[in-house]
Amino acid sequence: EPKSFLPIIEQLVKLHKIGFVHGDICGVNTVLGEDSSQGYLIDFDFGGEAGKRVYPKGYRTSLNDGRRIGKEGVHIHKWHDWYALGQLIF
Repeated sequence: EPKSFLPIIEQLVKLHKIGFVHGDICGVNTVLGEDSSQGYLIDFDFGGEAGKRVYPKGYRTSLNDGRRIGKEGVHIHKWHDWYALGQLIF
């Protein structure tokens, strides 16, 4: 249910305000609690400074699920996180 993602949206807003991107928002990197007040982003291996961090070599080929916007060597931007989260929610 989309409202279950509200805590994750709030976390992402906070991360982006300090210039940080997650870089790999997908089902296995989100944890939803038993009620809609709990939700967490996990696995920040690809995270880093927005616009400076790049997707690692082999990113798409090893994790290709048809929904990933990133390509190896390309800088990770905030909108990439929003796109990925939208794909996950909807």
